[in-house]
Amino acid sequence: MTGGPWQSSLQTMRVLRFVVLGVGLCLTGCFDYVERIVFREDFGGYVQFSYRVPVYPEQERSMIAFLPVSRSRIEARYESLIREGRVRLADFEISIEEASGDNGEVQDELFRRTALVRYRVYFDDPVVLEDFLPGRTVVIVRQNRLNIRRAFPLSRAADEEDRLMAIVQRLSSKVLSDHTMTFYVSFPPYYESSSAQGFVSEPGVRGFILPLERTVTAKESDDETVRTTLAWAVTITRAPPPGGRRGSAEEQRGRLRPGGNAVSR
Repeated sequence: MTGGPWQSSLQTMRVLRFVVLGVGLCLTGCFDYVERIVFREDFGGYVQFSYRVPVYPEQERSMIAFLPVSRSRIEARYESLIREGRVRLADFEISIEEASGDNGEVQDELFRRTALVRYRVYFDDPVVLEDFLPGRTVVIVRQNRLNIRRAFPLSRAADEEDRLMAIVQRLSSKVLSDHTMTFYVSFPPYYESSSAQGFVSEPGVRGFILPLERTVTAKESDDETVRTTLAWAVTITRAPPPGGRRGSAEEQRGRLRPGGNAVSR
């Protein structure tokens, strides 16, 4: 007798423990994600991605599949949008770092190397953001108003996996509790904006912080209902600039051209 379903579940539980502990070790020291959307007056602009992720030993391949670390893999993700002329990629900065291990901590060989990645995706039509931003994105443009809604669904295990996934969630919650994904939305400082979430870091800049722990663990609220989605939304409304003159679309595109001197807020 091999142990049947119980033995299979036990083996699965051990595998899940190993996987989550490994990922936890990886994320506690080598994962950061900052996303900044910069809108010009006509709601075109760019997205700047900045992240640190672990890479496989002796390879330039990210352990987090949706955050590639080589220029060729990044460009491949946008291939169809580039071909259609909907986005332009520029300002790549990619470097690989080796952990020294001199701080007295035990360094697993698998997690010694990390990549620092930064690049920009330029766009003229904000609706294209729906096609490449992480999570679920809805962009609505009506006259002088732009609305962006972001959602990050929380997956739930099937009934037969609940006990095993409960262990995974507890482990994940512990190792990810101090880590976040940070999002900024920038726009002309004289524009009006509103949001029920996040914070205003300065005129023309709204920020949102997404706890990584909550992307893994679906917490129950006081009324014992489970939140299935983490979300934020922001509405930006055009307003006349001080002095009344607004730059032409061509002037705005020039200020935010790839390789230009645009300043990130």
